[in-house]
Amino acid sequence: MVIDTDVTDETFALHSRRANYQEGTVVFSSSRCNKTMSAVYTVVKALGGSLWKWEDGVTKAFTVIGPIRIGKTISNPRNGLSKAADIMSVKDLADGLAKEVLVGAVLKSSLVENYQDDSYVGRSFTATQGAVAAGKRYKAMEVAEIDPTATE
Repeated sequence: MVIDTDVTDETFALHSRRANYQEGTVVFSSSRCNKTMSAVYTVVKALGGSLWKWEDGVTKAFTVIGPIRIGKTISNPRNGLSKAADIMSVKDLADGLAKEVLVGAVLKSSLVENYQDDSYVGRSFTATQGAVAAGKRYKAMEVAEIDPTATE
């Protein structure tokens, strides 16, 4: 990281919190100087933001960057019950951005049963959500571990 010596640590920290936390270069300016500074950084953890939505029949390719965790408690308008959703931080292999994804029961069981002690973190997967099967209450999910560096 390169920081202009005329910019204080407090100014850098303030502007860093307001920056878009994606990998790349950001230029900050300070009212205390007419110079700019730049910083190159890597996402450690995605904070806040919207969830990456699942669509039936669309395959997502991602690398897991954080274990499954409990998100906010949300109310179900159909039955009035409140439940905390499971959420996971991932890196979208299509655009390289860090995202949050809702983890349904099928995806969660696929990962937890096959990778003990959160060993799925750091691995890459594809997942395709299907429609609700007849007689079931949940949507089908096809999950496969992939090697994102392999080429055909």
